[in-house]
Amino acid sequence: MAISASSMRERANRSSLVAGAIGVAVEFLVGRDKEAAETERIRSAMKELTTEFRDAVIEGFANSPEGMRGVATDQTLDKLAANALTLRLGDDQLAGEL
Repeated sequence: MAISASSMRERANRSSLVAGAIGVAVEFLVGRDKEAAETERIRSAMKELTTEFRDAVIEGFANSPEGMRGVATDQTLDKLAANALTLRLGDDQLAGEL
């Protein structure tokens, strides 16, 4: 049984199409895994840095009243003062009155 040239080309074309489709599917799945891994890496880094960043901001506020004035409104400064007094006095009502 002889295979004609056109039949061989047709099989080659189908094989190429199947190989291309498999390649696209693999690339899609690998890309999706890479994206998920990158997202997880970013989340992990943010979790690690969030505490350090928060501590640095609080330390900056504690050490520089002028630094607080530049980033906080008067209302926010009042809330910060009331919260600090509440922690120190243990009385929310008294802290709010002061």
